[in-house]
Amino acid sequence: MLHLVHAGRLIRIFGQEAREKAAFEKASDSVRRAAFLLANRQGALAPLTEVLHAVLFLAVVIGAWLAGLSFPLVAAFLILLYRLQPHVRALQMTWSQLQGLSGSLEEVTWLLDPEGKPAPPEGSRPFAGLGKKIAFEGVSFSYANEEQRAAVLHAASFDIVSGRSTALIGRSGAGKTTIVNLLCRFVEPDGGRILVDSAELGEIDPAAWRARIALASQELELVDGTILDNITYGKDTASAQEARRAAELAEAHEFIERLPQGYETVVGYRGVNLSAGQRQRIALARALLRDPDILILDEATNAVDGLSEAAIVETLKSRAGRRTTIVISHHHSTISFCDDLVILEHGRVKKQAPFAELAARSMDELYQPE
Repeated sequence: MLHLVHAGRLIRIFGQEAREKAAFEKASDSVRRAAFLLANRQGALAPLTEVLHAVLFLAVVIGAWLAGLSFPLVAAFLILLYRLQPHVRALQMTWSQLQGLSGSLEEVTWLLDPEGKPAPPEGSRPFAGLGKKIAFEGVSFSYANEEQRAAVLHAASFDIVSGRSTALIGRSGAGKTTIVNLLCRFVEPDGGRILVDSAELGEIDPAAWRARIALASQELELVDGTILDNITYGKDTASAQEARRAAELAEAHEFIERLPQGYETVVGYRGVNLSAGQRQRIALARALLRDPDILILDEATNAVDGLSEAAIVETLKSRAGRRTTIVISHHHSTISFCDDLVILEHGRVKKQAPFAELAARSMDELYQPE
């Protein structure tokens, strides 16, 4: 059902309603049959238990008579056996119910099983802010999922200098988003080191580290609440004026003001009431509101029109010298304000250079092997 809800537009545009309906009916019928079989077995359990207890009582009486046991002893045994009957039946019903829940229990067990999943980040070292640079030294990473083996880093080495804007570019699958995941500590490197002012990133307290960074990505969802709730999501203490200022910087204030309820407009489930460009601008405002030491933009403006993108670029330029910005984009206009450029190819760093040296080249020329 979740698949059908999330992929509703895809299903309709390609006319696959009948196919998805048939798949849903097949899955639903399987569940119905399993539930019917379980109900049949649970219904047969009570009379079957009665019959077995009756046979047991008869066997005890006949056995006692053949063995010549006294009537008081046999009567006492039968009374105790009769008293045990409801408890045995309760145990049988409980066992039957547990069998019916076994599928759900297996799913929960899989969800909670840490095997094959990234370990939670560790570290206790405090972090007060980026002083000099973030250095990737021979960092390698491979996803555990065999289907994602192509998205890897191979001994990547480059620097992200404090107070400067660094663009990470490369074709799809080059490892750009993997670098973002490593910086946000969603995953940990398999080899090499990530140094933050000579301290290993893995030693820094993840809560203190994430409090100093912000991420705006096309993959980050909006929460089901108002626009104001979404903008202040990363900074609960922010005032309405601060949220408005962040929206202005992200070129979101104008369209928000045109909405019937303004900043109190409910965005809906996953921001369904807004366009893709509006969602991206709200996500960018949410990141800018924190005024983070390190701002990461992962394709954060790919659904924004040209005029809005130009205004956002001017906003990002204002961070130069005092804050660090990391930009991932396939648009030359988006990375035009950056100071440094890191070109990735098949998970390897092909080149790192000041952007001014390569500004005259198009994106296709930058991607070309040397």
